[in-house]
Amino acid sequence: MDQRLWKFVADMNGDGAVTFRDLPLWRDWIFYYPGDLLIAFVIKYLPSLAAFLQWDVSTYGGVFSAVISFLFWPVIVVVLSTKKEDSHFKKKFAEQSR
Repeated sequence: MDQRLWKFVADMNGDGAVTFRDLPLWRDWIFYYPGDLLIAFVIKYLPSLAAFLQWDVSTYGGVFSAVISFLFWPVIVVVLSTKKEDSHFKKKFAEQSR
């Protein structure tokens, strides 16, 4: 029933070998993950909303998933870079305080 691979598999195309043809599938797997996860949550825990939006497992990797993922990844990059800067400044401040 579930058409999404939630666990990473190196041989994404299932041809029995890990090749360069798997690379675009890896990219798609990680890119769509946030949007697909939101869709899966709505399907499982808010079935009436999923029915209203006409979402089912065939919605994974679609336009809505792409929009959510497109908005999600820059936020993660900013959050992670801010945390790195914060820890850098805290370390510098601690060194200067000694």
